[in-house]
Amino acid sequence: MQGPAATGPVVLRLRQIAVAAAVVLLLATDTHPEPHDAIPQVPVLTAVWSRAADAPDPSLDGGGFLVSDAVVVVPDRDRARGLVLLDPASGRERARIPPDPAARSVHAYLGVAERTLVVARGVGYAPGADVVTAYSVDTGQQLWRRQWPADREPDVLGTHLAVTRRGVLVLRGTPTRLESLDLSSGLTRWRATAREGCQLATSESLDALLVTTLCRGAARIRSIDPVSGLLWSDDLAPPGKEERPPTPIAVADGTVAVTEADSFRLYSAQGRMIARIPESLWAMGFTADTLLYESATDQGGHTRLHALDRSTGRPRWTAGGVDVWSVEGSHLAAADGVLYSTWIGWPLPAFVLTVDARTGTRRLLPLPTTATDSRVIGAAAGLVYVQTALEGDENARLTAYRVRQRPASDQAAGVVPPAAAWPNACTALTEQDLTFLAPGYVPIPRRRTLSDAGLTAPSQCDFLPPAERGISLTLSLDWVAPTAAAAHDLLRAKECAQHQVSIEPVTWLDPHSLELFESTPEGSLRVVYVQQGRYLVRLTATSHSAVLRRIAPLVRQRLTAWPGVTLPSATGHHDDPGDQPSADWAAGSLGCASAPVAAMTRPQ
Repeated sequence: MQGPAATGPVVLRLRQIAVAAAVVLLLATDTHPEPHDAIPQVPVLTAVWSRAADAPDPSLDGGGFLVSDAVVVVPDRDRARGLVLLDPASGRERARIPPDPAARSVHAYLGVAERTLVVARGVGYAPGADVVTAYSVDTGQQLWRRQWPADREPDVLGTHLAVTRRGVLVLRGTPTRLESLDLSSGLTRWRATAREGCQLATSESLDALLVTTLCRGAARIRSIDPVSGLLWSDDLAPPGKEERPPTPIAVADGTVAVTEADSFRLYSAQGRMIARIPESLWAMGFTADTLLYESATDQGGHTRLHALDRSTGRPRWTAGGVDVWSVEGSHLAAADGVLYSTWIGWPLPAFVLTVDARTGTRRLLPLPTTATDSRVIGAAAGLVYVQTALEGDENARLTAYRVRQRPASDQAAGVVPPAAAWPNACTALTEQDLTFLAPGYVPIPRRRTLSDAGLTAPSQCDFLPPAERGISLTLSLDWVAPTAAAAHDLLRAKECAQHQVSIEPVTWLDPHSLELFESTPEGSLRVVYVQQGRYLVRLTATSHSAVLRRIAPLVRQRLTAWPGVTLPSATGHHDDPGDQPSADWAAGSLGCASAPVAAMTRPQ
């Protein structure tokens, strides 16, 4: 868990575990705006620093990543369960914290307040003790350490903590015991024990711990101050069939939300219930005057994003099909009335999604990787932090980006191409191309919305056979890159990401066509990606691979008629380096990490 900062907007996502916690993240936007120009300006992500950082460690809270204005914490790739402290602005390494040999170090929880990092180590079914240790975020020096003997009965909940400005609250043991510690010394202020047989869920705000309990079917929420104890409490609706306590969420100024079976409540810092919202809650964000929350998926598989007035609970706007919480391990962040998250799905690249809290306007900020291997882990010090794993943990990186304004251009790196730059996907194949399957194929164009703007031409085309039992095909224009080289780099990044998420084979049919398998609700689906010039196209068919392999070269030929595609000159050389075959493609791998990492780590 991360201790929230004193002021500013906060965003949280629910954790569905026995003792739940909300992670608080802040993101300040660029404080040095570009000078006014007649050319329209758009926001882009600019890499500030990047360094090797191990992939998330499942034995550490948040994967071992913690982001705050005071420090960035990442897993130590050279020592299991160790931690590395980084300067948020520069990425400079400050110190390394080794694992505690006496602790039951299967799981660790992290929190920061008043330039103090607090680490709780310990979980059931492992030998050793429960240990809570405080370190200086500047030097890594140990400030204090508390150790408790392990219970005779394994503790399935583990050791959890809430770190606030006013102290540290530790929950441990069976039955659960709550102990309040002084932040500066680690000395015990007071202790309490939960009623036996009760289940708990927790979250921390700036100065208090939020605890919800479920005891014999009765649910209750309590706000607990580390110094004085109970601040306020209220009865909650029983959880129904889930048989677990409601999940509390707290933000810096004390505003509280708590989930119920099919709704959530909003409380003020003093315990006054502001509103009860009849929506199932997935994630929540707070700005100065707006509450943003994401509701559960509808029948179409999409979530909905809503904005409420924080003081009254009245609705402001609702956006459908947002899917702002789509990548496991990602966090949400907000600042200056803007919500930030990771976007996954169509199109192919990874994106940071921004949502204006006042209007609901959405923007996608492209990253130089694919969506399956990148995730936002937090935001602080005016930067947003993205963890990217490229072909295995040994190539994992943490990159800090700053949001800046640049002139809008369909060929600028880091900018979503305007609607006019997307050709009609139905022109990438013709009825004549498909006569080897059957004459009379019918193209069905499908339009999509990107970054809240409807594309001028359809970006997907379904080719339906004349006979009911014929082979159906789908062609999707998955990206328009600034250059052919950038498109080819993204195709190579897709290969790398695929190796991480699937054991199915990945095959290069030629230097610009990649065959792989993608998971769908219906099972594994064979897909061929085709790159020609700036364009990346995705092909699927209700048939075996031979059909796609035959169609892929036809698509590449048709794409030569699309704008900006250069052909070999009379001497046989390509004008665009992205159209040049690579010597190593036939070996089955195009060197996964090279091009994407180079793009990520280039300081600007």
